[in-house]
Amino acid sequence: MPLDDVHSILEEITANAMEPDYKNHRPRRIAISMRHRVIAATGLVVVGFLVASTIQLGVKNRARQTDVVKATKIGLLEQIQRADTRRGRLIDEVSTLSAGIDRLQRLNLRLSSRGVALAKDIDRALTYSGDRAVTGPGVVIRLDAKSAKNPVLDVDLQAISNGLWGAGAEAIAISGVRLNALSAIRHAGDAVLVDYRPVTSPYEISVVGDALRMRAELKDGQLGRLLLQLKKDYGISASVTPKRSVSIAGHSSTSLRYASRVPA
Repeated sequence: MPLDDVHSILEEITANAMEPDYKNHRPRRIAISMRHRVIAATGLVVVGFLVASTIQLGVKNRARQTDVVKATKIGLLEQIQRADTRRGRLIDEVSTLSAGIDRLQRLNLRLSSRGVALAKDIDRALTYSGDRAVTGPGVVIRLDAKSAKNPVLDVDLQAISNGLWGAGAEAIAISGVRLNALSAIRHAGDAVLVDYRPVTSPYEISVVGDALRMRAELKDGQLGRLLLQLKKDYGISASVTPKRSVSIAGHSSTSLRYASRVPA
């Protein structure tokens, strides 16, 4: 082969080292790579938008749930207040009707000597049961919790009431609610229920009975030590005021549990 032909072949190989098919496919490959990048970037944007939308929707749903819970709580509190108001009206109505029945009963019993004696027995029984209003010498105890963290509890009122009964109390009322043998003092949430009626601080305990004996118990007895402990440990102040006349209304609901026919 002539030398010139050899040089021509080498120059052709050097100048055209890449096959024509590769030249044809390379731009397409570059185009495909760019398209994938564009699609990937678009996908990331879409995913980011979906994630942001989901987070925003979750925040809105949580806020909506909080509003629903708050509205439900307010609605329940309003229902409780309405029910308590209605219960108070019914209690007043029952008290009025009971007073009318008692008055008619007294008038009928006065028609005979046996009726007069029976009326005295009824008055005595109603006084002991707490259904008859009483007035007499006694004391008034005022309990006041200075801090919401240390309120007066139902067990405190229970202990004080039991101590007063033991000291000779004949009648006790807590914030106007008369206690009898069936009365309950319970704790419900932030409120104290006396005979299922809510009472709040400061609590006023009115007592009819032997004032001297109760004052001695409140000063030097176990009940007095309990009041001092409440003040020392929980900051609950207790003031005791002796009175010559303390009036306590009868129990709001009289219920007949036992009855027998009186022979004619």
